[in-house]
Amino acid sequence: EALQEAVATVDLINGYDLKYPVSYDFEEFLNVGHRTDNLSLEQINKNAKVFMDYVRSKGYKTSLYGSANYLKTKWNMNNFPNDDTWVAHYYVNSPNYNGNYEMWQYTDKASVPGIPGQVDVDVDYRYYASIKVNVKTSLHVQDIGWMNYVKNGEMAGTTGKSKRVEAMNISLVNSKVGGGIEYKTYIQNRG
Repeated sequence: EALQEAVATVDLINGYDLKYPVSYDFEEFLNVGHRTDNLSLEQINKNAKVFMDYVRSKGYKTSLYGSANYLKTKWNMNNFPNDDTWVAHYYVNSPNYNGNYEMWQYTDKASVPGIPGQVDVDVDYRYYASIKVNVKTSLHVQDIGWMNYVKNGEMAGTTGKSKRVEAMNISLVNSKVGGGIEYKTYIQNRG
């Protein structure tokens, strides 16, 4: 059944450019008529492993979500060496969990403008959704003119030729990012 749910999940997310991992969350509801009633810890861990192994095999990053208590008492974390961990522990300065974790859900009582009601808030220590920005630079060099663009910190200009830089063009390549670029230059004999 865990494999069926993993297949259904992958079918649902197919085609989306996910930035965050697909997370497995097991919530325990005892003796209320759910199919997960009274599962053993061994079976809970097997289900999570089957689910996450399948999702990961399809190219998605995976994580195990749980309260600090669940991560310590329900999950055998040795079963999940290839999965990130998302710990939930509310109203504390840091989670009471000694294992590694990439995200921390620290409250369920936050408010966000435009969203009615209270929401969960997390700290993303991995920066999953960071936008990669590419910067390109071209220099106009004495006796050479405009040189080919270089990007992302590659060396621009010349070395060992004693040619001065007469102008520069620096721009963002990633059109998804707004804003601009700040830079400083050193002018010979002026600082």
